[in-house]
Amino acid sequence: MSGNKKVAFRSVHKLKEHLDKILEQPTSKESLSTFGSHLKTLSFLVDTVESIAASTIDKIDPLNKTPEAIAAEEDKILDEIAFVREYFTYYSGKFAYLQSKLQMPETARSNTSSLHLDQSLVAPSTPRLPKISIPEFSGDIRNFLSWKNLFTNLIQNNPDLSNCII
Repeated sequence: MSGNKKVAFRSVHKLKEHLDKILEQPTSKESLSTFGSHLKTLSFLVDTVESIAASTIDKIDPLNKTPEAIAAEEDKILDEIAFVREYFTYYSGKFAYLQSKLQMPETARSNTSSLHLDQSLVAPSTPRLPKISIPEFSGDIRNFLSWKNLFTNLIQNNPDLSNCII
């Protein structure tokens, strides 16, 4: 691992420690502001790691390595990028959750302690829509078309739902 990459990864781990400490504290505007600043730094580090990785991949000498060795080296570098991106995605979700929690009335805030992160990634300004109940696809190919039509009509073509990344 190159010196720049080591520094970047050390910085990512240090930021992770700081972010985890903030998550252990009660949510406040100050802690959210600090969390947001650390998240911006983490975003910069993701870009840095990707840049270093791209230059590392460009420097792989295909004349002195087997195709398998080149592929393994590229896979390792891509895994490192994915690792840093996963941190960023995780903490971005936590940040969105904390923002929404901070904007809730005090009584609602006390009832959210049992919420899981994936249920709470609704943007603070987005109103809650009624729950749409769709049966789980059974796996029977004969029922797929009707299930797909139900999904398309209730979710995919619903203008009240924004596009999101799943």
